[in-house]
Amino acid sequence: QAWEVGTELSFLDGRAGVDLTYYQKRTTDQILTASVSRTTGFDAAAVNAGSLSNKGIEVQFTATPVKIANGLSWDITANYAHNQNRLESLYGESTTYQIGSKFFNTSIEARVGEPYGSIVGYKFRRDTVSGQVVLGANGVPLRALTTSVLGNIQPKWTGGLINTFRYKSFELSGQIDARIGGQLYSATNAWGKYAGILKVTEQRDSLITTTGVDSKGNPVTKQATAEDYWHGLGYNSGDEDNILDASFVKLREVRIGWAVPQSLLGRST
Repeated sequence: QAWEVGTELSFLDGRAGVDLTYYQKRTTDQILTASVSRTTGFDAAAVNAGSLSNKGIEVQFTATPVKIANGLSWDITANYAHNQNRLESLYGESTTYQIGSKFFNTSIEARVGEPYGSIVGYKFRRDTVSGQVVLGANGVPLRALTTSVLGNIQPKWTGGLINTFRYKSFELSGQIDARIGGQLYSATNAWGKYAGILKVTEQRDSLITTTGVDSKGNPVTKQATAEDYWHGLGYNSGDEDNILDASFVKLREVRIGWAVPQSLLGRST
């Protein structure tokens, strides 16, 4: 089930234009692997279930700021997209569905009422009054007793920019892409801390001072060995320290072109 509405506008004798689209889409009967009673002889079965809604806006802007009779021109194309999705339902009374396999204690899940792709794992354990991190006897932060949502893989918006310059038979163009918002779980960060191969773990021959509270909420300052501390942040304590911002702005492509004159092509035949 989907519908969309949009408009395409042109200005300045075609030198500028806007293409705007708003859409809503609802996808049902996703293929899910659901647990079933073992009395059937199976542990799980593939079923058609689940409902996912998407709505968003897409905008494309085009312009030609420079267009001269001698053959010089400059064209710009910019686009922007913002999508909101939400898992409306799953199979039966299920409220969460694990996507793929867990890495350590962290998983990517589809959760009813939330955007698709929640990152689920352990946060640091914190005192309910002060909000301070609770330290263990070895000075390493403890992890929470239950898992919670640490982030989501969905970006807030995506976009791009293309600039194209032409002069007679020569062309130069470049494309920049952007993905802003969303998080990722960095296994490299987790393993690197645990194994002591990241630059941040270079302090290995001295104790690391940690501050927080004990299990009763009393402020404490402790010293942890480098091995205990980085093993904890890499795996044992909590996963929130390994959640990173997935935003990026990158130069996707640079292209230089030359239209070979027909006179030269004629000589090559």
